[in-house]
Amino acid sequence: TVERPDLAAGTQTLDLGAQVRDTLDLLAPECHKRGVTVALDAPDTPVAITAEPVALQQIAHNLVLNALQAMEQVPADDRIWCQPDLKTLP
Repeated sequence: TVERPDLAAGTQTLDLGAQVRDTLDLLAPECHKRGVTVALDAPDTPVAITAEPVALQQIAHNLVLNALQAMEQVPADDRIWCQPDLKTLP
């Protein structure tokens, strides 16, 4: 049995865009080292979510770092830019 602590006590209302910006700021040197430019297209108004701040930052950090590691396998000239149209998502 794997038990996890009750994280509900540590949850807060957070601005998702601000949390992602903070993560990207922390990873900026790593992105620069790998020759990767990250563009965040976030709304000007806060996107409120309820989450545990440290856990959310770890998740965002891992997602970005995984993406950086995956891009190491693709030469810079072969990379493409893609952007979802968030207005069409359900």
